[in-house]
Amino acid sequence: MPMNIKQCETFLRLVEEGSISKAAQKMFFSKQGLSRAIQSLENELGVQLFLRTSSGITLSHDGERILPEMKQIVESSYSILKKCNVTDCNKLNILFPFGFFLCIPQNLIFDFIEKRPECQFCYGCSNDMEIEEMLLDGDYDLAFCSNSKKNENLNYIHLFRNYRCFLIPKDMVSPSKRFIEVSDLSGIKIAVSAPETYNDYAYLQTKFAEYGKVPDIFPCREGSTLVSFAGEKRGASFLISSLSKNLPHPDTRYIFFEDYISSAYDINIATKRGKQLSLMAIQFIKHCQNYCQDILKQRPNFPMD
Repeated sequence: MPMNIKQCETFLRLVEEGSISKAAQKMFFSKQGLSRAIQSLENELGVQLFLRTSSGITLSHDGERILPEMKQIVESSYSILKKCNVTDCNKLNILFPFGFFLCIPQNLIFDFIEKRPECQFCYGCSNDMEIEEMLLDGDYDLAFCSNSKKNENLNYIHLFRNYRCFLIPKDMVSPSKRFIEVSDLSGIKIAVSAPETYNDYAYLQTKFAEYGKVPDIFPCREGSTLVSFAGEKRGASFLISSLSKNLPHPDTRYIFFEDYISSAYDINIATKRGKQLSLMAIQFIKHCQNYCQDILKQRPNFPMD
């Protein structure tokens, strides 16, 4: 397979970041996918482009030699596309609410980018309240949203329903207990996604207030900390019901409030009504629908199932 522009862009991004994980995150690749792309490029050129070290990666001698040409190839391709008025044909502009990757399957985006290497993926982030307003401004193709308020100027494509639940150490409550109560959480620190503007905070505070109590909340700014909190027996983690059969930690379990339906919310893709979507945007929406349907078949038998 001949070298393509996406491989050149990947090469330059890796040079810029100096780290496979950082470059993969910026390009919405998985680390394995980015590594395969670089290895494929090295095989096609017949040279090693990067040197792997304990502190990261650096350009090899051959990588240094072709760096100026790689920059020229990418810049020239953008110039040609601009002159032909097709600069946006493969661009996909998406809006995400802050912290949204805790609510969707992790590889949803990565898989699409790997299948569509020509996609120029651009994204923005904001809070739930501003997402729809930004989408209506017309600069974005679509947005992920969990806002239950329907805007008449937007179309909504439903992907799946999320439920808030707790991940707790197995010995925290009786194994036979199906639902958790506020009294079970008295004196227990609860890890919740930061910042405090997230709906999870308001939900817990309202729930505890019904019993005249205040939750002891530990704000987590990283998803890894949130899911490991219960596994390390530091307390309970308040999160989204997993779409995977595998528990984050073998000594934990999922458990819900009995009125778990009240904590449910839908994950949607929103588009501006009347706006003509690009082929790339249409393909992305279909990918999301198919991906979510496949993974929902593997969802554990939570109470709502």
